[in-house]
Amino acid sequence: MSSENLTDDSPDSLLIATLRNPDSADMDRTAASESLLRRYLEMMCTWAEQELHNLHCQCLNALDVVHQVVAGLLAGRVLERFDPDQPLPPWLHRVVSNKARDLARQERRHQAVRLEGLSLACRQPSPVAACMLHEQMGAVLAQLSDEEQAVCCDFYLEGLSARDVAEQHGKTVNQVYRQLFQVRARLRRRFGAKVFS
Repeated sequence: MSSENLTDDSPDSLLIATLRNPDSADMDRTAASESLLRRYLEMMCTWAEQELHNLHCQCLNALDVVHQVVAGLLAGRVLERFDPDQPLPPWLHRVVSNKARDLARQERRHQAVRLEGLSLACRQPSPVAACMLHEQMGAVLAQLSDEEQAVCCDFYLEGLSARDVAEQHGKTVNQVYRQLFQVRARLRRRFGAKVFS
């Protein structure tokens, strides 16, 4: 099978089979994963938003959840549990909902530990460490295009929804989520998952 056979119209089963096959060429795996992302990224973000809303979890956003789901899909860990005889969307919805619940539980535990630590010692981070992180962040953000900076600023700093950002910048919601996802991936590679988890 070659990536020439994989298109955005390829059935889910073919794209999943390509990702599950350890002998698939890297180019084929990339084409399959990009097709699936184009097809399901907006849906996954919507499902994650709904689940986080239902859990009253405001400390996470949909991209936190979707980023981990996609990483699991691409690593093949999650796909091992997929039954190719079943439709993909309901299964993917369950995976996203479960990941949202897991991350919300982890965040609550971490929040309890942070609050406990805060009550023991209310200390500011080292000014030197804060300054270094600020400089590093500035360097990475400076590498983003003006459009990427504007989208990130509207979504993360202004608190606009992905739909509002899409309307403001003349994009689709899926394009906004994809752009935010790519920026987060770059920041994670630069600073590590611990900073952007």
